[in-house]
Amino acid sequence: MAQSQELGDEVAADRLSSGGAPTSSAPAPGFASSVRDPESSGDHEPGKVMTVIEHLDELRTRILRSLVVILLSFGFTLMFGKDIVRFLEAPAGSITFQALSLEEPLIVYFKVCFYA
Repeated sequence: MAQSQELGDEVAADRLSSGGAPTSSAPAPGFASSVRDPESSGDHEPGKVMTVIEHLDELRTRILRSLVVILLSFGFTLMFGKDIVRFLEAPAGSITFQALSLEEPLIVYFKVCFYA
Protein backbone atom coordinates (compact mmCIF):
# COMPACT_ATOMS: atom_id res chain seq x y z
CA MET A 1 0.00 0.00 0.00
CA ALA A 2 2.80 2.39 0.88
CA GLN A 3 4.51 1.64 -2.42
CA SER A 4 1.40 2.49 -4.41
CA GLN A 5 1.03 5.73 -2.40
CA GLU A 6 4.63 6.66 -3.26
CA LEU A 7 3.94 5.83 -6.89
CA GLY A 8 0.84 8.02 -6.83
CA ASP A 9 2.86 10.88 -5.32
CA GLU A 10 5.48 10.56 -8.09
CA VAL A 11 2.82 10.66 -10.79
CA ALA A 12 1.19 13.69 -9.19
CA ALA A 13 4.58 15.46 -8.97
CA ASP A 14 5.23 14.69 -12.64
CA ARG A 15 1.88 16.16 -13.64
CA LEU A 16 2.51 19.33 -11.70
CA SER A 17 6.02 19.83 -13.09
CA SER A 18 5.12 19.12 -16.71
CA GLY A 19 1.91 21.05 -16.95
CA GLY A 20 -0.50 18.13 -16.73
CA ALA A 21 1.01 15.36 -18.84
CA PRO A 22 3.10 12.80 -16.94
CA THR A 23 6.60 12.27 -18.26
CA SER A 24 7.38 9.19 -16.18
CA SER A 25 7.05 5.72 -17.67
CA ALA A 26 5.84 4.40 -14.30
CA PRO A 27 2.42 2.75 -14.40
CA ALA A 28 -0.56 4.64 -13.04
CA PRO A 29 -1.76 3.84 -9.52
CA GLY A 30 -3.88 0.71 -9.46
CA PHE A 31 -2.37 -0.59 -12.67
CA ALA A 32 -1.78 -4.33 -12.50
CA SER A 33 1.89 -4.95 -11.86
CA SER A 34 1.53 -8.55 -13.03
CA VAL A 35 1.09 -7.56 -16.67
CA ARG A 36 3.83 -9.19 -18.69
CA ASP A 37 5.90 -7.34 -21.22
CA PRO A 38 5.03 -9.00 -24.56
CA GLU A 39 8.56 -8.50 -25.80
CA SER A 40 10.11 -10.35 -22.85
CA SER A 41 8.21 -13.63 -23.31
CA GLY A 42 8.80 -16.38 -25.83
CA ASP A 43 11.84 -17.93 -27.42
CA HIS A 44 13.35 -14.75 -28.86
CA GLU A 45 15.65 -12.31 -27.14
CA PRO A 46 14.08 -9.67 -24.89
CA GLY A 47 13.70 -6.35 -26.62
CA LYS A 48 14.06 -7.81 -30.12
CA VAL A 49 11.30 -6.93 -32.55
CA MET A 50 10.27 -9.89 -34.67
CA THR A 51 9.52 -9.56 -38.37
CA VAL A 52 6.39 -10.97 -39.97
CA ILE A 53 8.39 -13.91 -41.35
CA GLU A 54 9.75 -14.72 -37.88
CA HIS A 55 6.22 -14.59 -36.46
CA LEU A 56 4.98 -16.94 -39.17
CA ASP A 57 7.91 -19.28 -38.54
CA GLU A 58 7.12 -19.38 -34.82
CA LEU A 59 3.43 -19.95 -35.57
CA ARG A 60 4.29 -22.84 -37.90
CA THR A 61 6.53 -24.39 -35.24
CA ARG A 62 3.83 -24.14 -32.56
CA ILE A 63 1.14 -25.59 -34.86
CA LEU A 64 3.37 -28.52 -35.79
CA ARG A 65 4.18 -29.22 -32.13
CA SER A 66 0.48 -29.15 -31.29
CA LEU A 67 -0.36 -31.55 -34.12
CA VAL A 68 2.38 -33.96 -33.04
CA VAL A 69 1.06 -33.99 -29.47
CA ILE A 70 -2.53 -34.54 -30.68
CA LEU A 71 -1.48 -37.39 -32.97
CA LEU A 72 0.63 -39.05 -30.26
CA SER A 73 -2.19 -38.88 -27.74
CA PHE A 74 -4.67 -40.19 -30.36
CA GLY A 75 -2.32 -43.09 -31.11
CA PHE A 76 -2.02 -43.84 -27.41
CA THR A 77 -5.80 -43.90 -26.92
CA LEU A 78 -6.23 -46.19 -29.93
CA MET A 79 -4.58 -48.93 -27.84
CA PHE A 80 -7.31 -48.59 -25.21
CA GLY A 81 -10.21 -47.74 -27.53
CA LYS A 82 -12.06 -51.03 -27.13
CA ASP A 83 -11.94 -50.75 -23.33
CA ILE A 84 -13.17 -47.15 -23.48
CA VAL A 85 -16.10 -48.12 -25.75
CA ARG A 86 -17.03 -50.99 -23.40
CA PHE A 87 -16.92 -48.58 -20.44
CA LEU A 88 -19.22 -46.15 -22.26
CA GLU A 89 -21.62 -48.96 -23.26
CA ALA A 90 -21.83 -50.37 -19.70
CA PRO A 91 -24.63 -48.04 -18.45
CA ALA A 92 -26.86 -49.24 -21.33
CA GLY A 93 -27.03 -52.73 -19.77
CA SER A 94 -28.31 -55.43 -22.10
CA ILE A 95 -29.20 -53.03 -24.93
CA THR A 96 -27.38 -53.83 -28.15
CA PHE A 97 -26.28 -50.94 -30.33
CA GLN A 98 -27.23 -50.96 -34.00
CA ALA A 99 -25.07 -49.72 -36.82
CA LEU A 100 -27.19 -47.88 -39.37
CA SER A 101 -24.40 -47.82 -41.94
CA LEU A 102 -21.42 -49.99 -42.73
CA GLU A 103 -18.78 -47.54 -41.50
CA GLU A 104 -20.59 -46.34 -38.36
CA PRO A 105 -18.90 -48.70 -35.82
CA LEU A 106 -15.47 -47.70 -37.12
CA ILE A 107 -16.33 -43.98 -37.05
CA VAL A 108 -17.67 -44.25 -33.49
CA TYR A 109 -14.51 -46.10 -32.39
CA PHE A 110 -12.23 -43.42 -33.85
CA LYS A 111 -14.35 -40.58 -32.44
CA VAL A 112 -14.24 -42.11 -28.97
CA CYS A 113 -10.46 -42.51 -29.20
CA PHE A 114 -9.98 -38.98 -30.49
CA TYR A 115 -12.15 -37.39 -27.80
CA ALA A 116 -10.53 -39.46 -25.06
